[in-house]
Amino acid sequence: MAIILHHYPYSPFAEKIRAMLGYSQLDWCSCLTDEAPPRDKLMLLSGGYNRIPILQIGADIFCDSNLIAEELSSVSGNQQLSSFQLDDDQKVRQRTYETKLFFACINKGFSLKLLARLAKENGVFNLLRFLKDRVQMGKTASISMGSPKSSAKNLAKYSEELETILADHLFIGGEQPNILDFSVYHCFWFAQYVGRQSIFKERSGLAVWYGKMSKFSSRARIDQTIDESLQVAKNAQPRELSSEWITDERIGKLVSISPSDYRKDPILGKLVAVSQKRYILERETTETGRVNVHIPIQHYTLEMHA
Repeated sequence: MAIILHHYPYSPFAEKIRAMLGYSQLDWCSCLTDEAPPRDKLMLLSGGYNRIPILQIGADIFCDSNLIAEELSSVSGNQQLSSFQLDDDQKVRQRTYETKLFFACINKGFSLKLLARLAKENGVFNLLRFLKDRVQMGKTASISMGSPKSSAKNLAKYSEELETILADHLFIGGEQPNILDFSVYHCFWFAQYVGRQSIFKERSGLAVWYGKMSKFSSRARIDQTIDESLQVAKNAQPRELSSEWITDERIGKLVSISPSDYRKDPILGKLVAVSQKRYILERETTETGRVNVHIPIQHYTLEMHA
């Protein structure tokens, strides 16, 4: 079954997954979506999950880049892609990189030149819609998205920390890349590639590492439309669920699951499986048929519905 990535070119978390796909030498299909909501047809698949990227394999839909990484780890056999194999200290580091370092790089990358380029490429209307969406996201977030002052401080702090690690290792994860490398790469990618900022002037170790990581970024084997992706889901059946995942007393109940940090839009569906790592919601529409939406447990909140 083909791997379909729903993404847009300048999405940093999508770049994280594109690099993982290349590193794993996996073929994939590209389905481009808008930079900002609403993404009505994609919502038919995700049930309301409002972040990018989303991974689709047949009638199974995977939300959140860390759960997508877990799926790619399983498909490719590259265990180092999974965040679940990290120890507690490494998990804290990964979370820090994907929040404090991430927003530092986002703030570093944004400039008037970038906005002018986005307006030229996508039109002024789409740029305004994008900016309105990001402002709203910041207002409703329960985590800090940084300021120019804190971003500069965090960028310097974590760059120095990573430079020290790379003085003794080929990669942040050791002698080969692991999920920590990809969790850092997409942060610097936005500032360096999208924002066109020179951020490695005094960081030769990071510069060499970034060059190696950027070579993993891959192109899709096939481009397809969202309508074609909906048809793929409709022609497929969700994968069989493990018997160990269907013992939770909430199975069969209508629930909503929302991110706990930002973009807290709820995903509504029938809970059909619970594992140590994920929830799975069943949804069905005329356009998609029956699909299973996979959502991580960590950093997400589940609410029961009557």
